[in-house]
Amino acid sequence: GRQYTQTFTVQSGSATPVVDGYSPAPQKFEVTRALRPLEDNLVRVFYFDNGTKQWSFYDPQPDLDYFNTLTEVVEGRVYWMAVREDQTVLIQGSLHSFIAGWNLIVW
Repeated sequence: GRQYTQTFTVQSGSATPVVDGYSPAPQKFEVTRALRPLEDNLVRVFYFDNGTKQWSFYDPQPDLDYFNTLTEVVEGRVYWMAVREDQTVLIQGSLHSFIAGWNLIVW
């Protein structure tokens, strides 16, 4: 038979707390494993690093493996990906729709 009362105030603010400017490091994924869902539809992937002004690429053809300079894909980066045919595929928990030809994709 007891009753308790608690008073509180709701204030507007950010739904995501920011702690001293901390943000977690982006996740990195090994390129062949990450792009496996595209299977034989994948033609090529390019990435431009604006900091170094350098291009890197990945081509899934086994005879070009030695020349590949893109070894991982990083969360939040933008990649140019060429595919042979239209395809919607689940990659790293997100649904991505590709059209035949070049696609600009945020990983």
